[in-house]
Amino acid sequence: MDHVVLVDYPIAHLRAIENSAGGIDTPLMRRWLATHRPVYFDTHAPWPGIDTAWLAKFTKHDLRNAAADAVFDEKNFVGTYFSFHRLPEIDPPALDATLHDLTPVLHAALVRAISNAEQQWILAARGLSDMTEKEREIAEWIGKGKSNAEISALMGTTESTVKHHLSRIMDKMGCSNRAGVAVFASRWFASPLSLGTKVL
Repeated sequence: MDHVVLVDYPIAHLRAIENSAGGIDTPLMRRWLATHRPVYFDTHAPWPGIDTAWLAKFTKHDLRNAAADAVFDEKNFVGTYFSFHRLPEIDPPALDATLHDLTPVLHAALVRAISNAEQQWILAARGLSDMTEKEREIAEWIGKGKSNAEISALMGTTESTVKHHLSRIMDKMGCSNRAGVAVFASRWFASPLSLGTKVL
């Protein structure tokens, strides 16, 4: 898994089900892979033989009434998987119609977003490799939302020195402002999932 987009989804659940190789393997994914059809799951009526450890983690994080669908583009070797949780009800005919229209659009949008993010990521990573240790530390503090005054106090230096380093960081990362540095640094240094998975 190279990228994850989360909207109102507990990252703690992903960490809880991540295997030692950094992969995510769920009964919903396995069922989609077996059928290549939308998958619906109701925690009040679990499938026979469901992995009870997975189900316990699923319900612990308040996930229920799930629908999942995916696209695998064999020509370009790109797959996207979408899961929706906490649905008011599981109505397969209505969800089939919705996912039939929604999944291809989400796939195309996500592939474009990932492509753009990867280009920006490559440029910023090159800049990161050119940074001094002090510049990396300042970038990390910026990613954690610290002001120049707070960073200067934490690092025992002057605020003007922090501003000077910030200017060099923006040049190296190709960012036009502090917000760009903050976004990149918060993603780069946070590393919420293993093996290089990026949360967009």
